[in-house]
Amino acid sequence: MQPAPGLSLQRLPDTAAGLPRAAVLRHARPCGCVIDGAQLEAALCWPDGWTLLIASADCPFEESLHLSLLDAHDRVLDCAGIGMAYANGWFRELRLLPPDSVRFGFLGNGEWSVRRLHTRGWRMPLFSEPVGVRRRFGWRRWFVIGRHESGNTGTD
Repeated sequence: MQPAPGLSLQRLPDTAAGLPRAAVLRHARPCGCVIDGAQLEAALCWPDGWTLLIASADCPFEESLHLSLLDAHDRVLDCAGIGMAYANGWFRELRLLPPDSVRFGFLGNGEWSVRRLHTRGWRMPLFSEPVGVRRRFGWRRWFVIGRHESGNTGTD
């Protein structure tokens, strides 16, 4: 896993619910993919062409992050959001943990982790995610999100 060069976002009109969306650009050209979020915080890629995009909502005083996993053909395989009502946070201290994980700070003093799965994993809706994580209803996922309090190494 390494930073993905040449990726950027072009903000689109917000949804009817006021949620930010953006078109993904590769070397300033649209690749046909639209994700949640407005401002690209990080773009990471794997040798097989899969890409993890981390975008913020660009909403002061109630910030959220949007994670999107794209396959080698720029199709969104999985997505999730991190945030809580009336909680502000900032994306910070991104650390790559090869071969398939990343950790970063957001919302408070703890850390969040994202671990890519190589096959679709099973999940129990409403119970498989840490507090503050939102996903669309579904039984499968391509990445696992973990929350680690300060001083706690935790597990994914």
